[in-house]
This record gives sequence, structure tokens and C-alpha cells, in this order.
Amino acid sequence: MVLMHRRLFLSAAALAPGFASQHAPADSLVLITLSGGLPQTDSLDPKHFTPFEPGMLPRNLLGTCRSIPTSAPGVRFAQGLENIASQMAHGCVVRSLIASGIGHVPAQRRLLRGVELETVPGPDFARQLEAVVPRLHASPALLAVRLPFIPFAGLDAHDRGGDRIADMKRAIDAPIAGLIANLHQAGLLERTLVAVTSEFGRTVRNGTPIRSREDYGFHEHFAGGHSALLFGAGVPHGVAYGRTADEHPMVAVENPVPVDRLDSTIRTIVGLPGASVKPVDGLLA
Repeated sequence: MVLMHRRLFLSAAALAPGFASQHAPADSLVLITLSGGLPQTDSLDPKHFTPFEPGMLPRNLLGTCRSIPTSAPGVRFAQGLENIASQMAHGCVVRSLIASGIGHVPAQRRLLRGVELETVPGPDFARQLEAVVPRLHASPALLAVRLPFIPFAGLDAHDRGGDRIADMKRAIDAPIAGLIANLHQAGLLERTLVAVTSEFGRTVRNGTPIRSREDYGFHEHFAGGHSALLFGAGVPHGVAYGRTADEHPMVAVENPVPVDRLDSTIRTIVGLPGASVKPVDGLLA
């Protein structure tokens, strides 16, 4: 899509209903979409590690890996996200998102509807993220990077969830962390909002016991509580916002954030029109 220069866009939109502010803290946005449904309990909202045992009940499976500390005191991520964990002094994790539904395509289109985002070119996810800093050096922009959605592959894990999320974390951890570090080093992070989202979370498949590694993991679409990352301008740094229950169904139990409120929060920080509801005050620095 062709992107209108941001200053011209703001000037044209200044009188539009729902316009946030021309004095927004960020003049650029990088929206990173992890398509497929990121299992929150094995990534950004770890629960108790439950090793595989043949015949274990699904309700007893709380996490397929251990947790690790981050650079934010008291905030822990799942093992395998060590690089992103090192960048948490530059951002926050939202752990109480409520998805609008559990269909992939509709849920992927909920954020920033009506806003034209410039797709960052590149042969793959990592190369696209490498191209962000040179692009933002040229001028402020509203950028989109998407991990492609492949049915029943990647994050769309309907079997072997424990093994597959380990592979996916290896694919996303260093590239995302590298982007944050490079933006910070270039002096661009203080005026750029980076949002890392997925369309919904994952939960266990209820029913029969888990008899093999193929059944071990979080395979069902889950709208009741998932996670996102916000880095850079306009957000609090080094904190976790919201909380989900420690046992199934692990729904949001503290400061729930419906996806339309996340949308309004992003629009407010970047100064975009079209906010339909109040932004989340706790996610505004």
C-alpha cells in the first residue's frame, strides 16, 4: 500500500472524529504481527512448567518450558526468549488482552483498521526487521512486518505444540530483540512505538488425556487472555500490565484489555484518528 507522509496525514486528519493528538509521543510505528496465535503461557506469560507425562490430564498442563528473568525486575518470560527478555527495560508486556474472536483472518484485521501501513520489504521475517532502522532513518513512517500465516504450520500449532513453539521462539527472538536494540542505538526508539501482537492466544485441547508428545502443548484457539509487547515511545518501561489466572482456563483476571482498547492506545500514542473507545491509561507513559 502507498503510505501518505505522516505530517500531511495528521494535518488532514486533525478535525476528524476520534483524532488523538498532533503532539503524540511517537511519530513512527512498527506493527509486528505474529500470525497464527502465539501461546501466551509458553512465551510472554509463563505459568508453572509441567513436564510431559504419558496420560497426564490437559487441565494439569500449565506450561511446556521453564521461565527466565528479564531486564525488568519481577517480569519473567518463557525460556527461549532470552534476547527479547534482555530488552524489557525499553518496553512493557500486556498480559490481559481479550481477543475479538478465534477466527484467524477476522482477528488479524482488528488493529488499525482504516490506517494504511507500509509493508517493509524483505525475503523473510528477520530481513524485514533488519530493514526497519534504515527506513526510519529516511523519514517517520507507519510500518508493518508480518510473520506469515501458514495453516497448521508455524504458530498455527494444532499438534506438537511444545516442540513447535520452541522452534518458533528461535525464529522470532533474536530478530525482534535486534530491532529494539538497533532502534535504541540509533536514537530512534524514543520516537517510535513498536507493537508486537498476535491474533489470539492458545489453550489446551480438552478431552482425552495427553498420551504422546504430539498431544503435549497448547493447541486450541483462545480469546480469553493473551499477550502483546509494546516498546519505545509513549509506553511505560519495565513493567507487566494485566494478569491472567494461574490455572485453566487462564482468562484475564486483572486489568483486562479488549483488543479495541489496545487499538485506541496505539492510535493515541502515534497520533492517529479513528479511536473508537478510550485508550488504556495504564499503557500510556
